[in-house]
Amino acid sequence: MKNSVIILILLAVFSGESLMAKNAGKDYLIIRQSVTGNVFLKTEPIIFKIQTTTQLITFTYKDYWNQLLGTDTLAVSGDTASIHIQTEKLGWFSLTVKSIRNGTALLEKTTSFAVLTEFDPSKFASSPFMVQTHSWEDYSKTIPVVARLGVKYVRDCFRWQEIEKTKGIYRFPAKFDTVMEQITGYGIRLYATMGVYNPLYDQGHFPVTKESVAAFTNYIKRVIDHYPQVKEVEIWNEPDLPTYSKGLTSWDERAEAYLNLLKSSFVYLKITRPDVLITGFVLSGNPKFTTVGFLDKLFLQGALSYVDQFSFHAYGLLPENIITVINQYRNYVKSQANGHTVPMILSETGNSNTSIDVYLQAGYTVRRIITALAHGISKVSIYNLQNQDTLSRDRESNFGLIRHPDDVLGAYVPKPAYVSYGVLIRELSGGRFLKTEKAPTFSYLFEKDHESVRVMYAHKSMQVIFHTTHSLKITDIMGNSRIESPINGSIKLLVNDQMIYVKGKISYIE
Repeated sequence: MKNSVIILILLAVFSGESLMAKNAGKDYLIIRQSVTGNVFLKTEPIIFKIQTTTQLITFTYKDYWNQLLGTDTLAVSGDTASIHIQTEKLGWFSLTVKSIRNGTALLEKTTSFAVLTEFDPSKFASSPFMVQTHSWEDYSKTIPVVARLGVKYVRDCFRWQEIEKTKGIYRFPAKFDTVMEQITGYGIRLYATMGVYNPLYDQGHFPVTKESVAAFTNYIKRVIDHYPQVKEVEIWNEPDLPTYSKGLTSWDERAEAYLNLLKSSFVYLKITRPDVLITGFVLSGNPKFTTVGFLDKLFLQGALSYVDQFSFHAYGLLPENIITVINQYRNYVKSQANGHTVPMILSETGNSNTSIDVYLQAGYTVRRIITALAHGISKVSIYNLQNQDTLSRDRESNFGLIRHPDDVLGAYVPKPAYVSYGVLIRELSGGRFLKTEKAPTFSYLFEKDHESVRVMYAHKSMQVIFHTTHSLKITDIMGNSRIESPINGSIKLLVNDQMIYVKGKISYIE
């Protein structure tokens, strides 16, 4: 044990020396993380290790509303200083550090961090909250960040071609075993998208031959046998898009091929694993490709008989625009369900920061989720957890709730939307939607622990009067709460586009 300690000390010393040697003759300023992604729980110390070549550093930190919360100057010992943030606030914060030499700022670095309350998703048997992860991520880093977010489900794809590389031989990459161990330990479940192509079958195109369809269904069976904790599978991804229907050129071909794949998977799995829910359709929501003809062919040939759940994707800039897509699919499902209830899942939705900034993304993310829940959606998955790249102008690279590991602001650090989603999860997990209220603002009424919780926002700032004789608990979009007491039977609040949660008894709102 003593030798191990000595080795660790030497490694730390040499690590510091190698950094100094690497940067010999160069000035540097490095912000080191004490927890992955700078995502802190309220009970944890907020510490940053700073390495620099100067004798002094200054730092400032601000909240989501750009309010300055603190600033200080610290002496550097060797090449290291430690910043200890003292704040009672929850939420998203920016931290800016400057290295100082002879009274002048030499270098400057900025990062972000989050402070959330503790939350345990394992306490909830079910939840509508989900986030998209990908096998290109470093799961050892991202899954702990997912756990602190608080979602009950991650949507991911253990790709067919990564598991069956030789016909009939199935080997599961260690990264898949690791992520399943991680999420299970955190009380999180995998919502498994099954797909997509395999070059061993049909030249890597959409499976249409008897052999390839049978191979696909067997791949699903092998996955859920290897990971018995998987209880929900989604058959393919966006079969209406050319990207995910290679080798098929017409709407009729796409509909027929997907129906065949869906039917085969459903029949096979219901015999071998009846405990697993089958989710089908997985439509893109793109009106250019999700045509009436494509949907009609699927529905008229009985595709709804081969699913337990119906899933689709919906994007668009404004969150409320997804209502049109939801209503379209609900009407189709209702017309073909013969009175049966078919749960609907919004398995992809989100905003890229190529269209809106990170602050607007925070509001839009939670508005998307609330809008979906208020219109009968059983689960909502935000796309994506992590930025796919650091390319600032690439739409697909910038959907993340957290940043890419190579981002200039820091590896896996949160955007404000990560926190706004985490707050929503904490406020509404275990609750149920009751109704959309008539009010001057958007007002969605939920019930949680036998208490009313209203989710409210407005497109423009306005005063709202709550008629009540009871005190109300008001929680802002970043998770900070305060108590408001009535004066002469009412409470007046300013409501704007920053979502708030209002907990307590209210007679009516005007």
